[in-house]
Amino acid sequence: MSFIIIIPTYNAVSAGIERLLISIKEQSVVPAKICIIDSSSTDCTVEICRKYGCDIDIIDKSSFNHGLTRQMGIDNNKNYDYAVFMTQDILLKGSNTLETLLSSFNHEDVSIAYSIAKPFAMYLLSGYSITVQENIAMFIGMVIFTGLNYLSQRFIVFR
Repeated sequence: MSFIIIIPTYNAVSAGIERLLISIKEQSVVPAKICIIDSSSTDCTVEICRKYGCDIDIIDKSSFNHGLTRQMGIDNNKNYDYAVFMTQDILLKGSNTLETLLSSFNHEDVSIAYSIAKPFAMYLLSGYSITVQENIAMFIGMVIFTGLNYLSQRFIVFR
C-alpha cells in the first residue's frame, strides 16, 4: 500500500509545520511522499519542508483555493493508492495515527476515512482547550481517498 500526504501551506512556521513533519516521520507507517503546495510563503516554510525531504510545489498566493489546491496535489500525484490531506497546523498524536487511519481500508466497503485534528498553534499560542463540538465544527484534519484516478474527479475537500 502506497500513500502520499498532501499539505497546503502558507507561512506555516508559526503554525508548527516542523512539528507536524517530525510527527509524520515518527509514524509506524510513512508516506512514499510528502507533497507541500505552498502559496508563496514569506517565512522559511519552504526551507523547513525541504529539510524534511518534502516535494514542494509553489503557487501564487492569489491562486490558492482550498479545494482546487488539494485537487492539484491529487492531479500531480496519481501513482499512489491513497492520499492523506492534512492542514499545516495539526500535530499527529502518537506514532500509529496514520496506521490506524489507513487500517480502515482493510474493509472493502470503506472508501473514505477521516480523523478530527486539533490545531497545534491553538495550544501553543493560547493554551485554551477545544471542546469536541468546536473541533468538529472547525475542520476534519485528515481525509484519505482511495482510487485516486477515479475518486479525484469526485471529491474535493474544503476547510
